Amino acid sequence: MKKSWIGVFLIVLIVALVLTACDVQINDGKIDGIDELPVTAEVSGLEGVSGTAEVRLLNSTEEATALAAVKEVYYVADGAEIYSVDVSVVNNGEKVTLEKPVTVSITLPSVVTLPLDQFVVFHVHDGAAEKIDHTVSNGKLTFTVKTFSPFVVVPAHTHVYGEWEFIGGQAPACGESGMQKRTCVCGDEQTRDYTVDHIDENNDGKCDNCGIDMGGSSVNPDDKTKPGGETKPGGETKPGEDTNPETVVIPTTYSRNGDTVYFGSYPQTQMTDETLIATLNGLAGGTPGRTDDDYGWTSYQYYHGTGDEHMRETTNEEDYMWYKDVEYQGNKYRGVYFTQYRPSLTVYVIGQDKSYSYKPTNTFQYRNEYRKTVTYWFRYEPIKWRIVEEKNGNALLIADLIIDSQAYLNVAEYVGLDEKSNSIYMNTNPGVPADTYANNYMYSTIRAWLNDTFYNTAFTTLQKSLINLTTVDNGITSSKPINGNDEINWNKGTRFLCANTQDHIFLPSEADVTNPDYGFSDFMERYANDKKRIRKYTDYALSQGLWAHGSAYTQDVLYGEYWLRSPLQQNYDNSGYGVACKVDEEGYAAGGDFVINTSIGVLPMLWINVGD
Repeated sequence: MKKSWIGVFLIVLIVALVLTACDVQINDGKIDGIDELPVTAEVSGLEGVSGTAEVRLLNSTEEATALAAVKEVYYVADGAEIYSVDVSVVNNGEKVTLEKPVTVSITLPSVVTLPLDQFVVFHVHDGAAEKIDHTVSNGKLTFTVKTFSPFVVVPAHTHVYGEWEFIGGQAPACGESGMQKRTCVCGDEQTRDYTVDHIDENNDGKCDNCGIDMGGSSVNPDDKTKPGGETKPGGETKPGEDTNPETVVIPTTYSRNGDTVYFGSYPQTQMTDETLIATLNGLAGGTPGRTDDDYGWTSYQYYHGTGDEHMRETTNEEDYMWYKDVEYQGNKYRGVYFTQYRPSLTVYVIGQDKSYSYKPTNTFQYRNEYRKTVTYWFRYEPIKWRIVEEKNGNALLIADLIIDSQAYLNVAEYVGLDEKSNSIYMNTNPGVPADTYANNYMYSTIRAWLNDTFYNTAFTTLQKSLINLTTVDNGITSSKPINGNDEINWNKGTRFLCANTQDHIFLPSEADVTNPDYGFSDFMERYANDKKRIRKYTDYALSQGLWAHGSAYTQDVLYGEYWLRSPLQQNYDNSGYGVACKVDEEGYAAGGDFVINTSIGVLPMLWINVGD
């Protein structure tokens, strides 16, 4: 194998030139009294490449610029150990563009105070920094790249959160709920709903704080309980809190505490422990897209467009985002890896600078701090559900968190204009009857995804035996009119309705999320913001491109949007073509979105048998 080492003599010469330009003195073979050079690098795998590898240290201005790009995407503490180097391949004085991946190994000086596995590497190019997967061996940080420019090595950041504090500053009364948050030094915030429990430490049957009669049963303050008073499956584990490598206990069937049920499992919390991540990367065997078998990774086969924002051209199923499940020390983890960003609409072509929406930095994956060619790991955890109805030994469950982010329909075809010049979008996919509108739930890809991909991922064979096959109402009763006597105007939109379906898993309808019996504000309040309808989300949903946002109404706490199975039709005459209903981050339930939007979340519902 052809290798290019930058020897000590060459490094000293290059450093001398750089530091001379910066008015830094070199004395007695030392740099400002330091006995060794800040960083050296080696490049291998240059067979067939015309050129020679060159390495130079960045001057102070260049390093400050590169570090600023890193700080745009990653937290770096003031005074942290920073190392930077510029690597390039040069032929006849000109930089060479590589046609294949090569390996770069960086050696840090022995005065480094942190272990090498506690550093991360960033590649800075075109003014942006991208985190690079790397390994540590033989005292070197080694990684594979196809392009050169400055590399910056910074200490890995692990979130260190402060104490939980109630938003607004004042705790609720005993038995009441409020929202808490805690903040990391990097500015990242975590939020949770928290119920203040009654405490009876002296076992006199009364709450020590408010004096309420507790019926003689005391509450042990040492109990391992979730915020809200629900027993935590697996001890202290909670979606949204990274407590790895603690083992998460998944109920064999389900566990219940009042109206809360834990049933099934799905990837949720992102792992941040670098040692655990390195172990999981090793179990994965490698990253996809480089071998014929992709090291056993499975392509999501997500869609990527042709660039026609108006859906006059088709979109394509492509291999650019993969997943792989591994087990380690009693836990199951899902790895996620992608080589290009998932577009917010399936018709977009990310990277073609046609408009704001096409830029990689404006994708929701990028905004959610997920980057290309980095492997992320998410732990499978019990899915938390709320019981909204119970009868005859069966319970209707709705997910407590947005568990994923998917398009309602992957491909919608523009077929022309109607008599009012509204654009018409149809579902023309193979096997779909002619004249099927794009927002028809029966033939939607999200319905197929729920009853195949999600159903087979989240539930064991035993758990599936508890899930009822349900006749799902997709008629006018599931999508109510504007008011009780507006059937005439409402009937203008019934063309978008579909027949009832037989499903194990289904999306909520507009009627479901406006049903007071289910704990929501009623249908007449669907235009109002409603905190009973808003939903938090899992880390995994963010990795799939969920749009998480907040407002003054939510006190800037971020929430997600989620699909409803109902087509958008009321009060819009014929403008509902290609639009399905959704609930937004403020709990507003009267809007909708294009069915090809991938940034809207999935909040599933199902009926299960809970016995007598």
